Amino acid sequence: MKQENKEGTGRISPGYVPRATAPTRRRRPNPAAAMALVGTMLVLMLILSLALIGMAGGSGLSRRSDNALQSAKVRIPVVQATNLAETGIRATMQWLNELGGPPTMMTMFAPTNSAAGPGWTPFWVNTESGNYAVVNYPDPSDSTSQFKVRIYPHSDNGSVLLRSYVIESIGIYKGVKQVIRASVAQDTFAKYAFFTDSAPAGWFMFGNTAFGGPVHINNSDNKDINILWSSTLSPNNQIFKWNGAGALTVSGSSSRLKWHRDVATNNNSPSSSQWVNVAPGGKNTILTGADKITLPTSSTNQKDAALGGTTEPSGSGVTIPNTGGNTSGGIYIKGDVEDMVLEATGAGNRDQIIKVYQTISGKKILSTVRINASGTTTLTKSEYNSSNGKYDKNTTTTSYSGTTNGVVYSTGHIGSQTTPKTGGLSGTVANSGTSGSEVTEPFKLNIVTDATKNLNIDGDITYVNTPKTASEPTFGAGVLGIVSKTVQVIDASKVVQSTDSPDVTDGQAIKDITIHATVLAYDTFDVTNYDTRQVGDFTLLGGYIVKNSTSVGVFDGTTNTMMAGFRRKLNYDIRVANQPPPYFPGTGTNYKMTSYQRVTSTLRP
Repeated sequence: MKQENKEGTGRISPGYVPRATAPTRRRRPNPAAAMALVGTMLVLMLILSLALIGMAGGSGLSRRSDNALQSAKVRIPVVQATNLAETGIRATMQWLNELGGPPTMMTMFAPTNSAAGPGWTPFWVNTESGNYAVVNYPDPSDSTSQFKVRIYPHSDNGSVLLRSYVIESIGIYKGVKQVIRASVAQDTFAKYAFFTDSAPAGWFMFGNTAFGGPVHINNSDNKDINILWSSTLSPNNQIFKWNGAGALTVSGSSSRLKWHRDVATNNNSPSSSQWVNVAPGGKNTILTGADKITLPTSSTNQKDAALGGTTEPSGSGVTIPNTGGNTSGGIYIKGDVEDMVLEATGAGNRDQIIKVYQTISGKKILSTVRINASGTTTLTKSEYNSSNGKYDKNTTTTSYSGTTNGVVYSTGHIGSQTTPKTGGLSGTVANSGTSGSEVTEPFKLNIVTDATKNLNIDGDITYVNTPKTASEPTFGAGVLGIVSKTVQVIDASKVVQSTDSPDVTDGQAIKDITIHATVLAYDTFDVTNYDTRQVGDFTLLGGYIVKNSTSVGVFDGTTNTMMAGFRRKLNYDIRVANQPPPYFPGTGTNYKMTSYQRVTSTLRP
């Protein structure tokens, strides 16, 4: 039997259900009820008149009114101070969510101590005292109304999968002080080795499937999830290799998990002692009935990050957004890209070159961006010269101070979408800066298209010093993210020769493919012609995050052999949970709030 191979702030209480409103019938007027209403109104008017007379005569009612006014005068500053403290929490949450990665400090700090997100640098400008960012709000010149914010990192942040922090905000209004404390935890799709909204199109199979990190399946289509497990205990046979909570989480009923021992025709769940054959942590690391997690549907945040607050250029081509010659965003590409090639070069392979091939107004244009570890960025544009087959016409080079924020955004497709597909993304990612055993200058890229556009992969994409078959990155390797509607490995690689000709495809079929990246597809991440292409290995070091799970090969469940397409080998890059690619989509936001409380004192003086 053949199976497709698939490895795969106002609030409403969660339980709130609007009450159904029954159809109403017109009732006849009720004279008695009307008279009763008139009588009630007369009584109320009499009571109000007596109250007014009492107030005019200095009665006890008047004194009580004075007391209420005095109480209100006391309460208003408390309310205002509380509102300011809440403003500090909200501002800090937004600041955290707009950062390209989590703060790395291990002692308490203020937002002014860390690189600010886009648009927030002007916000934290007033003063800083005792690791507090002190903001006079809303009037910077009026210190009687202000909030003070500082952040405490969790003591385990250097070793845990996802980092967490405590935000402490003090609101001060005319001498009255209120303190609010909130705990937040990092939350990003990059934490998953495998994520899909739908059920896998094929099977999870021992020997052909291995997830080194957390796996989540929303199972929004409510289909069966078939898992072929081995009765022979071996680390090589374990499908879910994450030794911790969330090795496999599935939304919906456990009845949708279909377990098959050794061969597809056996329908047997593991016994209590055999769950370690499936996952090293055993049955407790496999959870059903989990909450559904919604994938994003827009790349607007990444587009804004690439533009860095500048105006979108009117013409097609590659732009380095800048202010006065200083980089202010990422790399912005307008129009379709025929081919994109990454190259790592320079001392220690720390300089990143990105070559972008486009046809603009009938001319073939090569835009070469070089991000230098020394802190500069250059953009060279050349036109293709048909007389010598090189890009050497009308060449211009512009230099900018500073490096980009790591986002490479394209408004169009990357790679041709006509049949057969050609071109796409390939190449090597530069190294990070290191000192001893520490990564001191992380290098991170996130290559993103408009959410309605697609991206081809037409060759290996690797971290420059990391072997293709490695199950974890070499120390100091960079980090790459890919975000697009559909990400697809095409049939043949594209060769950009030394002459820089974009017109030559070598015709060699891609049998094996290696991708070092965390990939999020708003639709699918798969391969062309999965059911007819020759058998090979699909090796991923990073994350596989998709809305719709599709097949990459054909597997014979009777003989446990691949018939066509790829054997999928998915290795988890644990680094990206704590240091995701810049502006990688979060699960709603990049941080979730785990507690929120008003307290009487600060954690530290």
